[in-house]
Amino acid sequence: MIINNLKLFFRNALRYKSVSLINIIGLSAGLACALFICLWIYEEWTVDKFHENEKELYQAMVRSKESNGVSVYENTPPVLPQAIKNDIPEVKNVIPYIYDFAKNVISVENTGFKLQGIYVGDEFFEMFSYNLTQGNPQTALKDINNIVISKEMAVNLFGTDEGILGKSVRFNNEHVKQISGVFDMTGLNSSVQFDYVLPFESLYVHIPRVKKNWNNSYVYTYIELNEGVSPELVASKIENIIAKNSNNETASLFLRPFSSKYLYDKYEEGVQVGGRVDYVKIFGIIVFFILLIACINFINLSTANASRRMREIGIKKSMGAKTKELRMQFFGESMLTVCIAGIIALLLVVLLLPQFNAISGKQITLSLNTTLLGIFLGMIVLTGILAGSYPAIYLSKLNAVEVLKGKLSTSFSELLMRKGLVIFQFTLSVILIVAVMVVYQQMKFIQNKDLGYNKDNVIAFKAEGKAITQLDDFLLALDRIPGVKNASSMFNEFVGKANSTGDLIWPGKEPDKIVDMQYMRVNYDMLELLGIKMKKGRSFSRNFSADSLKIIFNEKAIDLIGIEEPIGKTVDLWGDKYEILGIAKDFHTESLQQQVKPMFIICNTQRTSTIMVKIKAGELQGTIKEIESFYRDYNAGFPFEYRFVDEDFDALYKSEQRIAALSKYFAGLAILISCLGLFGLAIFTSENRKKEVGIRRALGQKKSQIILLLTSEFAKLVGLAILIGLPIAYLLTRDWLTGFAYRVDLNVIYFLLAGFIAMTIALLTVGYQAIQAAYKNPVEALRDE
Repeated sequence: MIINNLKLFFRNALRYKSVSLINIIGLSAGLACALFICLWIYEEWTVDKFHENEKELYQAMVRSKESNGVSVYENTPPVLPQAIKNDIPEVKNVIPYIYDFAKNVISVENTGFKLQGIYVGDEFFEMFSYNLTQGNPQTALKDINNIVISKEMAVNLFGTDEGILGKSVRFNNEHVKQISGVFDMTGLNSSVQFDYVLPFESLYVHIPRVKKNWNNSYVYTYIELNEGVSPELVASKIENIIAKNSNNETASLFLRPFSSKYLYDKYEEGVQVGGRVDYVKIFGIIVFFILLIACINFINLSTANASRRMREIGIKKSMGAKTKELRMQFFGESMLTVCIAGIIALLLVVLLLPQFNAISGKQITLSLNTTLLGIFLGMIVLTGILAGSYPAIYLSKLNAVEVLKGKLSTSFSELLMRKGLVIFQFTLSVILIVAVMVVYQQMKFIQNKDLGYNKDNVIAFKAEGKAITQLDDFLLALDRIPGVKNASSMFNEFVGKANSTGDLIWPGKEPDKIVDMQYMRVNYDMLELLGIKMKKGRSFSRNFSADSLKIIFNEKAIDLIGIEEPIGKTVDLWGDKYEILGIAKDFHTESLQQQVKPMFIICNTQRTSTIMVKIKAGELQGTIKEIESFYRDYNAGFPFEYRFVDEDFDALYKSEQRIAALSKYFAGLAILISCLGLFGLAIFTSENRKKEVGIRRALGQKKSQIILLLTSEFAKLVGLAILIGLPIAYLLTRDWLTGFAYRVDLNVIYFLLAGFIAMTIALLTVGYQAIQAAYKNPVEALRDE
């Protein structure tokens, strides 16, 4: 019986090639797309979950009550870890952690590389499973002159990773470090990548000016709890540690699971409200709907194709075949079709995975472990059930006498369901079209919005070696290079989250109130280089010797401190009095998802480590080569690496841009699958109505009227889908845009254009088949079979 059913399956597949091909293509495309999304979701979901004691790892976060609401910060005081270690017995380990955003030179003799590193507490390798292949995790970071390097870095420096413990490397051609360990991060799904690890206390050797107190926050605090300890208990004990040890009563601590920092990084009014996990959820929903769209095609085409299998069903029923047996046969055929589509989908994923990685920015490999294999088989089973259940029930319940007479009655409910499924498909398509358009417009808005400064043709690189000790001479020499418009320097990076302090005191400020305010240290000409405009007052100038004790606020800061006529007034900062020199117009250094923060700017030529150079338009590449040549001569032993400031800004939206790119492809595929189903139904409809078309042609009806007749039914369905889909699309896109402090307006043109695109695609899909039917010779349609 099984062999006989298999023969019937393949014979029907070959006989009705168009339906079979559309089913296979639709299902395989849907399954391939779903598998891609599942691989992406799995990669996102498992970030930072590889640590052996992952369930005991937490991060101390700061919840700060400020004048404009409650804010959440990762940065904590550098003395906090020791205070927690001393006061909370339920804590097994606690470490400070700093990710050094600037690359540093690690060298051996004449071989050196600019690499990314971190400063951490002694217990780092005991807490985190970063695969220390050589060295003792308990002692690797005990000595202030120790360094633990990656396996890749060891091979680059020494040609091998074996036998290098105890060897020396130079840090920035200045400090000698002894290798105390080697780690291998290959295959680890970590949110942070680094090339070397240094003991935290060495930070104060490399940067002796850094203050270590309760009023400056610049470290992450990671905590490992004793097994079985309630995180709520520890959170209650550490909540008021900052307030007890400083006069900052607005700050309180809470715990966040370490492995959740990647997906759950968005807070509003001190409450966790999502983050990248929102995209994971959205893509999870997309997986389901894409599979559903593919299944709808199968259901519609299978039930519409039922008339072709009337005799088979009738004969089997008259020979005593039970309804259950017929259902099992047709359900088995559906499952077999889905399995064939699944094999094709798997081949497509293997073939297209490199392109998918390029688009998504991932390094996903198709290692079907137990979890992924279970997901894929689950998709096959789910798709088979969704696609096969209704056709199996529908075909098996057909009346034997009626089907043998060649009669196949189609009930109103069956027609309604078929039409409803088409409407559902195109409703989803309309929503996806609108979503892609809105995401594209928002990304375009971000690229073109006036940020309050000019980021074009500006490069940034780290000041090293002689460039630090002879900074003024270095900047003057840069200015003399043809093609350089301006050169200046600042502390840390311009784009991204700025440093902050609560040490600012202004006239009228409540003594017990600490307000965390962002700040920038800059050299002369930096504001002019970036084109930051002044609203009142003036910028820093070499013509005024006292400008080192002057301060500039942005508009947000002036609104916060509330000083009327602020120019010339003084404020206290770090034990010195600063005169307010000017008010800069607000400018964006962070993502447009964030409001502009209150900020002050001070001029400190001795504490700037990032060089920024504005290059004349049209002279970019040649000037950069000149700068590189000059830099190598000036700073022997330091490789020259630079970044464009506009690329740094674009990097703030790397996740959104990749999500937008993936969404575009997935939306296109969903629309394509929908059109395949519509095309299949159009073929079936034109074949079923060929005699009607022949009679109409014979009676003199015009071809255009016949084309209109055959397309109007589908046009009505798509039109209804547009009416349903547009309001839903509006609500969803409006909700997504609320995640941006600065965003595009939802213009009605997006929705009208989406409707037009959906209708055009549908009419082109159906119209092709309608034109073919209308232009056929009516004699062929009316000829007796």
